[in-house]
Amino acid sequence: MKLTAPFLVLSLGVLAATAQRDRPSPNAGGNGLCRSQDCVRSAKAILHNMNVAIDPCEDFHEFACGHFFKRTEVPRDKKRMGGLSEAGDVTDKIIHRILTTDPKKVKGSKGYPLNDVSRKNLAKVQLDFASCMDEARLNALDRSPLLNDLQQLVTKVFPVRNSLLAPLFPNIKVPVDNLPTDRDRLTSALIQFSKDGVEALLDMQSFDNLANPSIQELYIFGGRMGLPSAKDYRNKVTLEKYRKHVENMFTLFLGTNGSSRPGKNGPRTLKNAKQLANYVVDHEIRVAAVDTSKDPGMYNPKTAQELNKINPTIDWERFLQATLKTNKASMSSQSYQTALPGILKNTTDAGLQVYFAWQMINVHYSGLSAKYRVPINQFRKEVSGEDDVYRPPKRADQCADVANADLGAILGQFYLSVAFSPEAEKQGREIIDALRTTYRVELNEAEWLDEATRKKAIEKLEAIDEVVAYSRFDPDVASAQSLATYYRTLEMRKNDFYGNQRRAKAWRKQKQYAKAGKPTNRRGMPVDPQMVNAFYNRYQNQIIFPAGIMQKPMFAAHDPEYLNFGGLGLIAGHEITHGFDDTGRFFGPDGKIENWWTNTTAARFEEKAKCYVDQYSKFSVVGPKGETLHVNGTLTLGENISDNGGLKMAFNAWSTRFASDPKGLRYSNHLLPGLEKYTREQLFFIGFSQTWCVEGTPEYMANLVKNDEHSPARARVNGVVENSPDFARVFKCKPNAKMNPAKKCELW
Repeated sequence: MKLTAPFLVLSLGVLAATAQRDRPSPNAGGNGLCRSQDCVRSAKAILHNMNVAIDPCEDFHEFACGHFFKRTEVPRDKKRMGGLSEAGDVTDKIIHRILTTDPKKVKGSKGYPLNDVSRKNLAKVQLDFASCMDEARLNALDRSPLLNDLQQLVTKVFPVRNSLLAPLFPNIKVPVDNLPTDRDRLTSALIQFSKDGVEALLDMQSFDNLANPSIQELYIFGGRMGLPSAKDYRNKVTLEKYRKHVENMFTLFLGTNGSSRPGKNGPRTLKNAKQLANYVVDHEIRVAAVDTSKDPGMYNPKTAQELNKINPTIDWERFLQATLKTNKASMSSQSYQTALPGILKNTTDAGLQVYFAWQMINVHYSGLSAKYRVPINQFRKEVSGEDDVYRPPKRADQCADVANADLGAILGQFYLSVAFSPEAEKQGREIIDALRTTYRVELNEAEWLDEATRKKAIEKLEAIDEVVAYSRFDPDVASAQSLATYYRTLEMRKNDFYGNQRRAKAWRKQKQYAKAGKPTNRRGMPVDPQMVNAFYNRYQNQIIFPAGIMQKPMFAAHDPEYLNFGGLGLIAGHEITHGFDDTGRFFGPDGKIENWWTNTTAARFEEKAKCYVDQYSKFSVVGPKGETLHVNGTLTLGENISDNGGLKMAFNAWSTRFASDPKGLRYSNHLLPGLEKYTREQLFFIGFSQTWCVEGTPEYMANLVKNDEHSPARARVNGVVENSPDFARVFKCKPNAKMNPAKKCELW
């Protein structure tokens, strides 16, 4: 996200122009050659990416994106460029202009009108943003807001005898006489942490009830860990790096080194940072050693009485009543809860207090100055494998992300009004409907499905729900009053960034808890409209298309349909196919876990799926040391199935519409200047490929193939067209050309 200038009134002209580009071009009627400014811009963008010297039948991704790769250098503050991230950059600029424009100057649009309540809502977001941007005040406050919280931990939240932290605060008295029992004291502390969003020992979230997805269920997870996975605690190098990091952070946050100011009530000089770090890391080592392989799964409902028997160190009846006013929850990891009493037995009360302090630091540090934020963010990036060197984003970008996280739905209403249109939403829905129709034909014609499985597959397809553009309920993003009500209890104060972040975290947790036991909100959207992505929720059998995904390079209302179906159509087909991939196939029409496959058809599915595993495992990327790193065909299987099924369905859906209206009386498939030598079918595939013109750093690519369920962009393009007889036909590829192998994988 780029910062231009504060409160630019003329920036709304830029926003209006962005919205205008999403309207159909006046000169694009019929299927002739379009020479409007929109068409010229679209054609220029396509040609600017292509390397026509490459044979498309040998390397289609290079043919479609070669010049993009040559001219693109990933900036130091980014991991990748192009594709969805390009659309994200455009969205970020729009959001930033909204954040820095006087609310009174924002007029909005007829399609998504704004009013005085909208502007009052925006002022609340801008207050949050401004408090984040005031780095001078953050520097002046230093760590004092966090020290106040840690002092509360020592004196009220979890007081202990022989505290290792109490000596840091010279003017306080710890109430160690007549302390409550260990169980009562621990329960009280966890109640407070759960309200504050501190994931110490426990974390709770509301999700779909896997036995009855129409109801939301509360799930109890283990607490936050400092390393990404349990296996990292068995890696001596990583573990010692983490131990040193914890020691350094205790010194930074609690010591009196450098320019840190102890403040009125401390802290004194920290002399035992290494000892404190050992308490934290040793506790996490014991947690990581718990064997969770035999857990029954995430859905494991228990009453408070049953939880008391499994883990008696917590008063579950009091805990659940205080946080949720309920008497039951689903235990995601029973083995962890069973082991927790033994783990705590090996931890002194003083050590547990130190662990709680570390958890508080890791939750609340983001509300402090860069001096405290950067080292924690840097360590997290390093251990995740994402970056060799941490490059802090610009503060304006960070603060826009904060505003999005805290009050994103309000920004969503303004995004809709200045950068989206009802016409774009209408066209997006048409594309999704066309994909549904095509999928129905495919399921009816798939010879490898037996009739029993085919019937259930069609039933599931017909039951797929969709939420397009924005949430219609809780909140209704198009309604300023609905947004005001939704955020009513979230208070934002001027010049109090730390407090604003604290209140926002607590508010989000309370929203999560409030869902438990209530009907699932099927008219809502779990993300804000400006999100540049799309989703399939297998537990609801629902596809989700925020407004942010309906923009270039995936979609534009003025573009010909062969481009829009190659972009947004592919994405729609991809999300629908997730309902029938290697995971989605185990869920029924209503989102319940259900095996609706006969043994014979299931065996055919597995055989066809293995073809993709073998194919994609041959793709590779170059790592940061010049090493060759292969794609994990098993890890990426679901996404690869969805990419292949999505493109096939999108091409068939577009082809059917074009064949029914070759003159363009209903559906616009006009030609673009400079691209006349390509057929519309070829341009469909070129448009598809340019959605994945992506360049990433070697570190990003290495992390992608190691941890991401998505294949790298080159594999997502070439892997799909290798399997497409339609691609080979329209580009007239010779048999056994690289993009036209004899063996092709196909499921859907």
